[in-house]
Amino acid sequence: MKKKKDALRILFVCKNRSAYGISFGLINSCLFICNALRNVGIECKVVQVEDNNCIDHEVYTYKPSHVFIEALWVVPVKFEILCSKYKKAEWFVRVHSKIPFLAHEGMAIDWFKGYAEIAKKHKNFHQASNNEDVIDSLHRAFNIPVGHWPNIYYPPDYGFGTKHYQTHPKHIDIGCFGAIRPMKNQLYQALAAIAFGDEINKCVHFHINANRIEQKGDPILKNIEHAFEGTKHLLVRHRWMNHAEFIVLVRQMELGMQVSFSESFDIVAADFVWNGIPMVGSPDIDWLSFLYQANPNSIDSIITKLNLAYYGRAVNLQHLNKLNLDLYNQHSLRIWLENLDVI
Repeated sequence: MKKKKDALRILFVCKNRSAYGISFGLINSCLFICNALRNVGIECKVVQVEDNNCIDHEVYTYKPSHVFIEALWVVPVKFEILCSKYKKAEWFVRVHSKIPFLAHEGMAIDWFKGYAEIAKKHKNFHQASNNEDVIDSLHRAFNIPVGHWPNIYYPPDYGFGTKHYQTHPKHIDIGCFGAIRPMKNQLYQALAAIAFGDEINKCVHFHINANRIEQKGDPILKNIEHAFEGTKHLLVRHRWMNHAEFIVLVRQMELGMQVSFSESFDIVAADFVWNGIPMVGSPDIDWLSFLYQANPNSIDSIITKLNLAYYGRAVNLQHLNKLNLDLYNQHSLRIWLENLDVI
């Protein structure tokens, strides 16, 4: 028997990262899913907590049917207590990163195995991921069952209207946003952007977020800064900002770059595509049109895709990315509704 939507109360629990403010990829991901689920009549809530002990209070107050702990930050043993105390709730640890990224988290595999032991004891505990490659990897290596709960890109309507390109005769604004860290491949993208600017005889204004550095990313930022020294091109640094402010910034760009080594979805890429701005990514952003997927280890490939994105604007070629994102969202929403047993 299918469940009624009004019987569902979905709670997403994120760890508070006050150092960067409220806006970061993880919580935006949850807020967008909530928007999509509310749009079809399902009640949802997103909360940030300081530590493991604060989860109990949020669950006791909200009385959810489903609790999604977002990313790996709750020790496995904590779920022994929570699953026993709140037996009517379905508990999930939902992972947002692929294995190459998780390799930087020293406890990841140990916790996956620990969660699997919890799942054997408590039928209301589950592991989840937004990416099928993670699901396949953990199943084939350790026979760990992991459910597929993908991203849904459904941001608020900020009322900005249609994006109109602000092209400049002498320079081009390229946005390569996100935390500075090794798997994001920002240095190689900076070199490709410089070479691309030389080819089209325009000064590149290369925009980055320079105040969020993770996983020993300091040398990456230094190398990016040195890359622009003595060239006609300009490195433009931006602070971390909330999503509405970020969209204002995104809409000032002519091209976007997210040619990363590892992505499970990439909200920044979706931000550009949602606003009709050409985005060059890597094959790891599998919902992007293959025309815009560059080899992250080949400067020739990246430059080729930048040229296609730049000149393809004349025929609105970037619409292919928007079409793919729309199809991805429709498919993802259906997966959520099927998993929640309402269709």
